[in-house]
Amino acid sequence: MHSVNVGEVYYDSLRVSGKETARELFGDIAKLPINVIWTLDILFIELVGKYKTSFRVSYADSFVLSLAERGGGIVISTDHHEFDAIENAGVLAFYWLREKQ
Repeated sequence: MHSVNVGEVYYDSLRVSGKETARELFGDIAKLPINVIWTLDILFIELVGKYKTSFRVSYADSFVLSLAERGGGIVISTDHHEFDAIENAGVLAFYWLREKQ
């Protein structure tokens, strides 16, 4: 998970549940088997740009996709709206936490 995506989860929690609950998220994420990437480099930024300009996805989602490509990983999501076109193009592998509705 990239730190940009951690920030996205944080601000959404802050907006919905308040500062205390949002801060608890950092501890919750630390307990999960998730490696948070806190750095950026030029090649990674180029990957982010590729996904942002090639598909209609949010900027933060471009980070998820870039991490999956760079690390040979699988994107885990519920967001069919954002990612179905990418899966259908065969660009990356996806694991869906919820079936398309």
